[in-house]
Amino acid sequence: MSLTPGMKLGPYEIVGLLGAGGMGEVYRSRDTRLGREVAVKVLPRGMASDPERQQRFEAEARAAGSLNHPNIVTLHDVGVADGVPYLVTEVLEGESLRALIQRGPTPMARAIDLIVQLANGLSAAHGKGIVHRDLKPENLFVLADGRLKILDFGIAKLMRADSVSEAETTPVFASLTAAGTIMGTVSYMAPEQLRDRPVDQRADLFAVGAILHELLTGKQPFTGETAADRVSAILMADAPALPADLEREIPGIGAVVSHLLAKRPEGRFDTAADLAFILNLLGGKPAPPEEPSPSATGEIPSHANIEFRQLTFRDGEIGNARFAPDGQTVVYDAAWGGAQVEAYLTRLESPESSPLGVKNASVQAVSSTTEVAVVLRPKDLGGFVWLGTLARFPLVGGRPREVVDSVFFADWAPDGRSLAAIRIVGGICQIEAPLGRVIHSTHAWMSHLRYSPDGSMLAFLEHPASGNNAGHVCVIRPGEAPRRLTERYEMVWRLAWRPDGKEIWFGAQESDEATVGVAGVSLDGVVRRVFSAPGWAAVEDVARNGDVLLAMTRPRMRMETGTRTGGAAAVKDLSNLDWSLLRDMSPDGSMVLFDETGLGSAGNPGVYLRPTDGSPAVRLADGICSGLSPDGRSVLAGSGQHTSVLLVVPTGVGETRRIELTDHAIGYASWIPGADAVVVVASKANGPRHLYRLDLTTHAIRPIGEEIAMTGSHAIVSPDGTHVAVRDADGIRIVGIEDGSSRLVPGLTSSLLPSNWTADSRGLYVWTRSEIPMRVLRTDVETGSSEPWMEIWPIVRSGVAGFNSLRLTPDGERYACSYVMVDSTLFLARGLT
Repeated sequence: MSLTPGMKLGPYEIVGLLGAGGMGEVYRSRDTRLGREVAVKVLPRGMASDPERQQRFEAEARAAGSLNHPNIVTLHDVGVADGVPYLVTEVLEGESLRALIQRGPTPMARAIDLIVQLANGLSAAHGKGIVHRDLKPENLFVLADGRLKILDFGIAKLMRADSVSEAETTPVFASLTAAGTIMGTVSYMAPEQLRDRPVDQRADLFAVGAILHELLTGKQPFTGETAADRVSAILMADAPALPADLEREIPGIGAVVSHLLAKRPEGRFDTAADLAFILNLLGGKPAPPEEPSPSATGEIPSHANIEFRQLTFRDGEIGNARFAPDGQTVVYDAAWGGAQVEAYLTRLESPESSPLGVKNASVQAVSSTTEVAVVLRPKDLGGFVWLGTLARFPLVGGRPREVVDSVFFADWAPDGRSLAAIRIVGGICQIEAPLGRVIHSTHAWMSHLRYSPDGSMLAFLEHPASGNNAGHVCVIRPGEAPRRLTERYEMVWRLAWRPDGKEIWFGAQESDEATVGVAGVSLDGVVRRVFSAPGWAAVEDVARNGDVLLAMTRPRMRMETGTRTGGAAAVKDLSNLDWSLLRDMSPDGSMVLFDETGLGSAGNPGVYLRPTDGSPAVRLADGICSGLSPDGRSVLAGSGQHTSVLLVVPTGVGETRRIELTDHAIGYASWIPGADAVVVVASKANGPRHLYRLDLTTHAIRPIGEEIAMTGSHAIVSPDGTHVAVRDADGIRIVGIEDGSSRLVPGLTSSLLPSNWTADSRGLYVWTRSEIPMRVLRTDVETGSSEPWMEIWPIVRSGVAGFNSLRLTPDGERYACSYVMVDSTLFLARGLT
């Protein structure tokens, strides 16, 4: 129906034709009641021929009119006059997106801006359950000031449906003869629409992908001479890849388009809000600094007031957290509620976190091109060391691509093109920068590798003693020797560079007190206290504007005992202070030996005995311990400061014997039954660990057998005193104490650890560290045949990733174990810089 100037449609007086399309004609009109200009869209007369359909048309049109968003055209009124249905909207001055596309490819920045506006409008509509179903450039309008408006919400559904039940499933090809209705739309329709299947908001996102592709290239992704050809292309063919120059301009934009154009809905973004977030992220719009940053002033500003904002709200352990390039997005990994560790994403303005779909993964870094580096399937080797497979994946979505094995920590170079990593290969800890190029190696262990902002050097933590996270902050330039910036800290963990590259921040416990917090060290070794904390403070990352990610962590080493046959009722908590690490258990199962080295020790580690009936613990000595003598009269301990010193401490009356090995650093000691001697695991001058027999009377020491690349520090001596069980890279190895003979136990992998021997010295109890429940096997050391012995569940599940130690009585009935329970909360801190 064509209208001429002066005619009236209800209260609206026609002024002139604005445009026409397959879904009706649009007229500039005047509202005679309010005296304002409006746009009246006249729809086909058939829309009002059925009273039921007319009623539904008005209801759905008014639902669309309830949308109030700057990127959705405002609907003022809806009605029917003389059998003609019409819609009344605001008058728009500008052009359709089709007119813009016809002039050629749109510059990247403008295209992304337009699609973000489109996604924001769709998000508002989808949030009210309204899906457009007919998005195309003709239904998108660009105002003179650059704002985008979405037209005709819900009208495609109204145009095609004859009943409510058919609204989602009317065959597309039945409408091919409806003049202009499908012919101009099919190129943007999702596969599920073309197959006459139910649709949701993800069908709109498919159309957005086609529109984004066309904006960037000037060409539709799915082409053909006829509508049937285009339908076939959408259903069967992949969209052409974006030109390489576009990908170079904004890496990851091609992955966004591919994600939107996935054939199945579940392969696309879940929401339009997700799409807007990703595009803003790729567009690289960092938050402006609220205060002058250190890089701008060159000085360290004072910060009397520090503001904290909590970002996570669940029970469990947070691994690593990193800012994305925009400074407003955070990627982290966590094991919430006892579940498997998983990668998550959150925004600073939102209390919600969304899983990224990458499980059993430790987040390492986010590149300047928004690619995430993770360590997949990390395995706990003990002593704070986890190794897994380094992988990378785009933050916009996609499966991780595995790169290299045996990785502990990794970081992206500032340009986002290469990775550096700490790897442990053949028992040697090494820094590779880039991957494959070893720039430093040591028999000690290193952690938390981070590139400087200018990419000229790397910071890392050096830990001289196995199983101990005491150490130093170091830096290294490729081609030069590493340099220590700090003295030794009793605990040092996590680090990040200040944005100007002049200082490295790290979490630490000072050697002479139990105070923990964040410290900073300059490149010339000047250390300052950034702030103190009531718990363990981990510096995760620092954004370009000075915002800081902090993980406030409350770790506790718990100790428990139970029996094989007693079940849950027999389990008893033996925890003493905050870091009760089980070291040994008496053969009759009545006593446990452990040490306390956490904050509860107030900087003075202690050696304790505690009855397994739950009676109070008795402090025997200062330091740390390793073994209880078979007769229960003495324990082996270290001073806690001088690793070359071994102490033999009586459990009752008597004097402590002090044995000092001037050129050996002792990591572990185990009694040899029937002899006044022990097996020690020791090293010389930070060299590899080796097995030695030490006579406690003469202090004579001799090596046992050939050098072994041990992957654990424990050496478990058999009850008959003839052999010792250790773990190396190949599995569990049995070494003869007298003749030095060495052989692997058949069938046992390096993921298993020896707990202790059976009473007849013919079998071992072995266990898994990083599994819950812990699986304990009894294994014949000659044949390798194993039988399941028991499963051990911790009393506490949340924040527990695995076990740290296990001891059983020789008959395998009673056990004792220790495990770390971690409760972490991620915070944003402002005012520290």
